[in-house]
This record gives sequence, structure tokens and C-alpha cells, in this order.
Amino acid sequence: MLIFLALQSLVFAAWVVISFGILLGLFGRAMGRDPGLPGPAAQVGIVQDYMSDPMTRLRRRLWVGLTVLLLACSVGTGFIFATL
Repeated sequence: MLIFLALQSLVFAAWVVISFGILLGLFGRAMGRDPGLPGPAAQVGIVQDYMSDPMTRLRRRLWVGLTVLLLACSVGTGFIFATL
């Protein structure tokens, strides 16, 4: 049980780091385009550029994998606590 919770906390910490990197990448692209506050149309364009950039492919795939793993850990935690 303790090992599972430690693993889950490591997965969560990795997910937080990757998520923060993605948000900083989006922020950097937004500021590179327009130093002011971009409107909704510009925000969609920035996200589309980020999602189609081959340089961010590994980070995006890692984020999706960690998200799935984190959800699986959450379900596992529910089952573990239900059986206690």
C-alpha cells in the first residue's frame, strides 16, 4: 500500500512538471506573437501551433501517458481503500 502511494505521488509530481512545462511553452508562444493579452482566436491559433509542432511531440505524448497512468492510479487507490 505504501509503495503504491509513493508510486502515485511520483507519477503526480512528474505530471505536474510536464504540465507546467506545457503551460510555459504556450505562454512563451503567446508572448512571442503579441505581448498583450491575446484574444480567443489568437489563443486557439497558439494552441494549434503548439499541438502541431514536432518539437513538442514527446512532451505531449509523455503528458498523455502520465495522465492515463495517474487516472489508473486513482482508480487503483479507490479499489485499495474499498477493500480495507
